[in-house]
Amino acid sequence: MAVTRFEGMAGFRNVDKTAEILGLLGTPWAEATARRLMSTPAFQALRAVVTEILGMEPAALARALSDIRVAAEAAEERSHQLRRAATRLNVDRGAVDREAVRVFAQTIALADRYPEDPGVLVTLLLNHVVLAPGEAMFLGAGVVHAYTSGFGIEVQAGVACFDPPVDEFALVVGATPLAGIADDGPRIVLALDGPVTVTAGGTTEHLEQGAAAFVPHAAGPLRIDGDGRVAIGVVPA
Repeated sequence: MAVTRFEGMAGFRNVDKTAEILGLLGTPWAEATARRLMSTPAFQALRAVVTEILGMEPAALARALSDIRVAAEAAEERSHQLRRAATRLNVDRGAVDREAVRVFAQTIALADRYPEDPGVLVTLLLNHVVLAPGEAMFLGAGVVHAYTSGFGIEVQAGVACFDPPVDEFALVVGATPLAGIADDGPRIVLALDGPVTVTAGGTTEHLEQGAAAFVPHAAGPLRIDGDGRVAIGVVPA
């Protein structure tokens, strides 16, 4: 769940869409990869491309990343020019692909930050996700994902209201004081704004913003006081 504006990647994008975005970049690696994605069944193509990326020789990787970085900057500027022209001509700005623009900006930032990391090329194959504060997404087991900016809360099934489509956990976010919620099962309380106090089983803990406390099932009912906001990850008993 996003606490601030949150950007990341989740799952492989539809290969037709990815090939289109790679075509806008126009580098030798991007064009070859786009052709490969379009000429082979999606699962086989993605597996082969990712395996090849992760096994690239340093010199080839450096050249591909450098070319992609330059191409992404040029493509981003072209996209902005198209959007400005669409505004002047009263054309629907939705016609200009927003995801492609975000992908180009992200690629520039990642290439600058990780100039020798093959993962930068892998991100071009993934769905780009933007969440506003309070929005959430659910990822099934084994779905590739990464986060690039913002602050969010991740709850993993089996480790620890957002009601995900699984029974293993739930996430509750609210302003204090709070009582009568998440009263059983193991719980993790994270102070989003603080300070707050967490009381359960005769024990009280004081949490400043960003601090967290684990409350075991045996501690029983939970009460949170203070003038703040908390997120509670719950594993139902």
